[in-house]
Amino acid sequence: MNVAQESRRSGRPPQVALLVETSTTFGRQVLRGIAIFVRENGPWTVHVEQRSIYDPPPAWLKTWRGDGIISRAAWPEVAEISRKHGIPAVDLNEQVMDFGLPLIANDQHAIGRLPCAVGRASRRFDFAATPTSRRPSTSTAGMPTA
Repeated sequence: MNVAQESRRSGRPPQVALLVETSTTFGRQVLRGIAIFVRENGPWTVHVEQRSIYDPPPAWLKTWRGDGIISRAAWPEVAEISRKHGIPAVDLNEQVMDFGLPLIANDQHAIGRLPCAVGRASRRFDFAATPTSRRPSTSTAGMPTA
């Protein structure tokens, strides 16, 4: 039986580690969305601390026996800890290499179509992508060719 199953059987709220950066607006909005979800569907006990997206995983994570991890951390140790201890985890960071965790990411096709849908009168559109993105080939997939 894994820790998530034990939590449900014990009747205690699930303990979830939120390894999401507080240093960016995007990270804070992700945390806000999680807070809304917990308020509507909870309760959860969450473990969160101020961090940058490039901060290594917190030391306590190595011995933590929670029920789940939601991560935007750019470190493979999060996936290793998840597998080693049987803690379900999900990755929200598509900007780094694949660590083998389920990924929740942006819809690149919809993003590519957006300039056409919003600004048909616009003749110019710029696009920038990071070369380390997991899916660089899909970043422009929804964009029409000139």
